[in-house]
Amino acid sequence: MLKPSHPVRRHLRLPFALRLFLLYFAFVGLTGYLVLSVLAEQIKPGFRQASEESLIDASQHLADLVAPHLSQGRLTEPQVEQMLRQYGQRSARPELWGLQRTTPDYRIYLTDQLGIVQFDSKDLAVGADYSRWNDVYRTLRGQYGARSSPASDQPGAPTVMHVAAPVRASDGQIIGVLTLAKSNQSLQPFIDRSERYLLERGMALMLLGLLFGGLLTWRLQSGLNRLRHYIRGLHAGLRLAPPKFRLFFEFGDLATALDTFRAKLEGKALRDEALQTLTHELKSPLTAIRAATEILANPLPEADRQKFLGHIRNESDRLNRLSEQLLAVSALEQLPHLPQPVPVALDLLVRQLLDSNSARLATMQVQLQLELTPQQLAGDATLLRQALQHLLDNALDFMPGSGWLRLTLQSQQQKLCLQLANQGPQIPDYALARLGEKFFSLPRPAGSANAGRKSTGLGLCFVRQVLALHQGDLQFDNLPDGVQVSIWLPSL
Repeated sequence: MLKPSHPVRRHLRLPFALRLFLLYFAFVGLTGYLVLSVLAEQIKPGFRQASEESLIDASQHLADLVAPHLSQGRLTEPQVEQMLRQYGQRSARPELWGLQRTTPDYRIYLTDQLGIVQFDSKDLAVGADYSRWNDVYRTLRGQYGARSSPASDQPGAPTVMHVAAPVRASDGQIIGVLTLAKSNQSLQPFIDRSERYLLERGMALMLLGLLFGGLLTWRLQSGLNRLRHYIRGLHAGLRLAPPKFRLFFEFGDLATALDTFRAKLEGKALRDEALQTLTHELKSPLTAIRAATEILANPLPEADRQKFLGHIRNESDRLNRLSEQLLAVSALEQLPHLPQPVPVALDLLVRQLLDSNSARLATMQVQLQLELTPQQLAGDATLLRQALQHLLDNALDFMPGSGWLRLTLQSQQQKLCLQLANQGPQIPDYALARLGEKFFSLPRPAGSANAGRKSTGLGLCFVRQVLALHQGDLQFDNLPDGVQVSIWLPSL
């Protein structure tokens, strides 16, 4: 009986920059919340402390005014009562800091040295014993007396601040207590506006911080993506220049270090490969030269002697071409990327190439067909021309006399496509995938100038290396009566 397979757990993989932004968002949000909470909690006590300070000065001033009247028993005089009842009822300004002001609702009561209320501007507690209230109790003992009590027994009633000041006789003895009471509700509009201002500015700063964090993490992720693309390109064997970074220059240093490390590894591998292939390819011409020299050591007719001397010259030329082409290909293989690409007009480059080969084309009576549209790319004109020369030489080597040659240049799928087609035998299927390998070549067909001869195979290898440096590609296709080579290059 088969057991049910357990489902494969897939872990959610968030990008690094997104994880960093979420951490930054949580940090900024939590910090902003804590800071705003602390500041908001300090607004109300701050306003009340400022109000309490003004009440202290006012109550002491009133206590000094009523002290002579209380010590002489003239507290009930109409002018004294009128002064105390009308205190704070007139205001010079109807608004303050953009807020409408209401008439302050002050309450003033005065007790004797026993804490018995002698005067109450609201007529609420005349004759009552206030000696146990904190403001009166502490003031009579020479301490600072103040209290904050609800205005009524109703739930949610506003609190009233009571600030007391001692009433002293001329000898400094405390003969009573004057308490000035003011509702905290009058401060609420200012508290609300300050809290609202703090909340709005705090939220704006938090959003600005998050926007800055988002922009920074976006740039960080963009840099990581560029570095990742570069590393993947190196892994795929592409010839890419190390990306440059202005903000996160450490990424640029890392890319440069990777490029240097790759160059060292590839250089060692290429030297080993070049040594092996060169050793293998030198055997054939050296063997031929040795055999010819051994034969020439014996007496020979002049015709045979010239024949073997020609073999030695041909094989020597072959060795020379082999070493030069191998050095050129090795130099390209060790070049990680184009050092300074410049705009190149590919159509003009093709026309210049045909002009320089016009004598050979005329001698072979080539039927030339051109369809070139103006196209530009960023690259190295010298390397591109050398690569095109190899392709042209290869096409002419496989063409019969008076054959046709067609060159087409156009833009396809945001890339430049240069196609070179020539009349001649088709490429065998087994060879299509191997064209461009080192030392792989096909014999020239009968009827061509070099019938039966094979090249070193390094020409097409050179072409592939040049195209790799330009982020291009090479494709071979058979036509009904010939062969077509397509070059794909990124347009400028």
